[in-house]
Amino acid sequence: MAIFRRDARSQSSRLPKIEKDIYVDLSARQRAMYKALQANVSIADLLEKAANIGDADSARSLMNLVMQFRKVCCLSEHRNIAQD
Repeated sequence: MAIFRRDARSQSSRLPKIEKDIYVDLSARQRAMYKALQANVSIADLLEKAANIGDADSARSLMNLVMQFRKVCCLSEHRNIAQD
């Protein structure tokens, strides 16, 4: 039995990186979660934190909020997405 291992350096130059954006609608569950997050966000609070982005706590808070929205959008609903 033999195990062959390739390092990243030898592969990165051979295979081009291809990114493809596929836009899909949010499921009903995702939409409900997204709206629930939105309802708990104060625009004035966001603007204040954005104005103080140099402050570590403000930056962390904004990044946390972005990650919460991202989690909702990336939540798998086990849908089949057609690949072109």
